[in-house]
Amino acid sequence: IETPDANLSRGMRQLNGVYTQSYNYRHHRVGHVFQGRYKAIHVEKESYLLELSRYIVLNPVRAHMVSSAQEWRWSSYRATVGLIGSDNWLNSEWLLAGFGATKRQAINRYKRFVAEGKAQPSPWCGLKNQVYLGGEEFISRLDALIDGDKDLSEIPSSQRRGVPKTLSQYETLAGNRADAMVLAYKSGGYTLKEIGSYFGVHYSTVSRVIRRAKCKTRPHRPCLDWSLQELYTMLLRAATDVRTFTTMMWIGGSFSIFSEKCVLAITGFAMRIV
Repeated sequence: IETPDANLSRGMRQLNGVYTQSYNYRHHRVGHVFQGRYKAIHVEKESYLLELSRYIVLNPVRAHMVSSAQEWRWSSYRATVGLIGSDNWLNSEWLLAGFGATKRQAINRYKRFVAEGKAQPSPWCGLKNQVYLGGEEFISRLDALIDGDKDLSEIPSSQRRGVPKTLSQYETLAGNRADAMVLAYKSGGYTLKEIGSYFGVHYSTVSRVIRRAKCKTRPHRPCLDWSLQELYTMLLRAATDVRTFTTMMWIGGSFSIFSEKCVLAITGFAMRIV
């Protein structure tokens, strides 16, 4: 899926949340529909995307569910090689372009390319820092974009505050969704409504999760611990009216799971406590 906006994670939440509920209701079942948690990887298109496309269509073969990629009905492979009609939303031209001057030649070469992939090692062996699949230059370019403008010399050190982590980062760092909500709330960078919207729940649910966390934190003095934390959080929220910069950056040529472009929005603000 190629999208110009940074909404891939939102779409995956919809798929893993709302769709799961609908599927379970329709089939009278409970529990997870998809195994594991969603994780985004930045992939260098020029070097790794073609290899990943082969790896994905061969997954059912490696799992011994079928003997060849064309036998798996729920794959774009069948449409790509012309076995069935292609939907309007499926664009395989970029994939076949590097295999031949004519479509027939490109399809035949692509078939051989996929067939030869059965004996190839997983491209995930080249994963770096758990989030990058690409060369050193590609990684350096992304790191530079993510770091952004770190020059805060015009702001006194007593007023500086680091850019809060994104909600997806808290989701990755935490062991479960409840802990992720608590970490995001404690950061002071997000409201209950924003946290609830991200995780697909009502803000009152987030509030209940946070209240339960208070009871688990040092039961002999929870009031003191959380009073100080809430004071700090309140001050951070009050500082939102003195925002100093908002930087929008495009990451070109990156591929976040199935997205060729990713947008990062980095917002920070300075505060003074008097």
